[in-house]
Amino acid sequence: MPHCSGLFRFFGGLAMQVNGGYRQSYEANLKILTRREPLGVVAAITPFNFPLELSVVEDRPGAGRREHRGPQAGVGHAAVALALAQVMLDAGVPPGVYNLVTGPGAVLGDALVKNPRVDKIAFTGSTSVGQGIVRQRRRPMKHTTMELGGKSPNIIFADANLDYAIEAAFWCIFWNKGEVCVAGSRLLVERAIYDQFVERFVRRAKAAVLGDPIDDATQIGPMASRAEFDRSSAYIKVGKDEGARLVAGGGTTKLDGKGLFIEPTVFADAPTR
Repeated sequence: MPHCSGLFRFFGGLAMQVNGGYRQSYEANLKILTRREPLGVVAAITPFNFPLELSVVEDRPGAGRREHRGPQAGVGHAAVALALAQVMLDAGVPPGVYNLVTGPGAVLGDALVKNPRVDKIAFTGSTSVGQGIVRQRRRPMKHTTMELGGKSPNIIFADANLDYAIEAAFWCIFWNKGEVCVAGSRLLVERAIYDQFVERFVRRAKAAVLGDPIDDATQIGPMASRAEFDRSSAYIKVGKDEGARLVAGGGTTKLDGKGLFIEPTVFADAPTR
């Protein structure tokens, strides 16, 4: 919440600096004209994993009227997005400036991308869906901002501070239960320290505290939805089937009959292709 409040303050201040005028280019005898005018309708398509932050950060100033769509992939996301929309109205934002529609991404997202009245698409989600949006935007042409997922590696050399590297690598992948588009889901470790690193990293993963995300002692909370739980469980099976060595986790559980938890899972000796 404090982080999102700061985003509102930052972008609110930034809006005051959007001015029209001439600016000198780095190239001689060339001036740039900037105009203060709205871009138009922006459709922001947001995922389930950071419902409030992504709703805030994709509603940044710089465009005119906005349509914001929270997909139905996570019920929690829709609830948070609806609460934010109500806060906007209570704060005096004029009706029609911020609009919220919830529903299946494949249906609503596709409709917004193809709608000629939408001038820009801001999308956070999978690479494959982002590629589809970019292909669709040619009919009609739209501005786009794509924040897509990846397989970001941590590279650890033999001269690294191992205490720091292990803790950083742990949180790079297990922060927010790994439901992060920039999660450090791969580790590339120099051979000289490989065995030592794996042993210590496994120890750190097994010591992680699973529990209620409201509890300050909790380090790993439940998965956001049954769909994400099933998808992650399937990836663990893929790792086993492809010959990687499971050295930590891999199990699933419920705590006190609530939540869908996946133990912090680590594979070693993953085969290369």
